[in-house]
Amino acid sequence: MAHEACLGEDAEQTTPSSLETAEWIHSSAFEDELALLIEDEPARLLPTTPPVNTMEASGVAVVTSLTIDEFERRFRHRRPVLLRGFARHWSAITQWQSALLGSKQSMATCLKPRDGGRRFLGADCEKTERPVDEVAQLLVSSLDVAHRFYARAPLACLREHVDLSVIEALMGATKLKEHCCGVWFGPAENVTPFHYDLCHGFLAGVHGTKTFTLVEPDEWRSMYPRPERPELSRIDLEAAFEDEHTDRGREERRRHPRFFGGDAPTLRRVVIEPGDVLYTPPYWWHHVETSADGPAVSVHVPCAPCLACTRSPRCHDSPQVLVPFDPELREPVHVCHQR
Repeated sequence: MAHEACLGEDAEQTTPSSLETAEWIHSSAFEDELALLIEDEPARLLPTTPPVNTMEASGVAVVTSLTIDEFERRFRHRRPVLLRGFARHWSAITQWQSALLGSKQSMATCLKPRDGGRRFLGADCEKTERPVDEVAQLLVSSLDVAHRFYARAPLACLREHVDLSVIEALMGATKLKEHCCGVWFGPAENVTPFHYDLCHGFLAGVHGTKTFTLVEPDEWRSMYPRPERPELSRIDLEAAFEDEHTDRGREERRRHPRFFGGDAPTLRRVVIEPGDVLYTPPYWWHHVETSADGPAVSVHVPCAPCLACTRSPRCHDSPQVLVPFDPELREPVHVCHQR
């Protein structure tokens, strides 16, 4: 992806501190006087370079400051953007462990893959309810593969440690519905396979790192949607990057040739670190992997019931339903979900 020229190059390049971000984004004066500071991260190859040169890894736009108007014009319902450090002032970044371990009255929904692997989609997982503090104890203890899980806890477990004002400001009149909010956490190397959500999505990193690989909606034919679940892809990205001489790699290429041939989609990659917030528009395919360095904790903040989800509640089966907001009438349903 070509690098964009920074808007307002002659403007003073002063970025507010993380603690000032909330006040800044609400200020109409800054909207008139300061330009959006954008940098497209350089193209970075995925962990294993694919053996087919038609597959590319592109950058995702990264901003350290942003006006509400620029978000509306450049990103909303158009393209993903990483809001670098927009949640860096959250006390959850240092208090998440004590907060979750102290949540003795709340229950977490735990997912476990039926095949015993590390790929988590609600449609393919067993679900159980367990106290949040017990699941959090598993997270901070040494885990083996037999205890691999992915869990969702109510936002109430971290509510006093997060500040949602910036996300609310970006989405304008949409009201926050805290009962839809959640905290997702799981051990190292967990994977959420390719899927898309029907809503505007925000994910805030609290602990650990996650790598997102994104594909734009128009490339849905190369993503091999499941016939009965068009929001879920049949692509196994981990198998896709194995050597083509392995049985697993050969089988993936045989079953999904469009993902490797001339119609191969452009893969966009971005890493979410603590304090970062990723915006993902509706219908953008995304694959998520927790770093091998350790577990990760993320906050998902829905601000209203999603109209698209009301029409199709199955999207909530995905363990990465990111911060859904009501789409507006001017934001059409993509053809990938109209088949």
